[in-house]
Amino acid sequence: MEIILPQLPSLKLLMPEIILTVLGCLIFIVDPFVSKENKSFLGWLGLAGLLVAVISNLGLWGTSEVIFSGMYAVDNFA
Repeated sequence: MEIILPQLPSLKLLMPEIILTVLGCLIFIVDPFVSKENKSFLGWLGLAGLLVAVISNLGLWGTSEVIFSGMYAVDNFA
């Protein structure tokens, strides 16, 4: 049985989702250790992460590719 690993260029197509996942996990991990006075920092961190994800998504505009054996499509509609 041959194991097929994703190509590194294919991961750039997943960058917005990777950014949001890592950021969400980071906020969940850091949240219990932040005092109530500094909770607004987590909101700003989330907003900054969303902006980074949007910027990485804009870099994919005009791209039309299918990766992971057709399970994931990147185009202007998706």
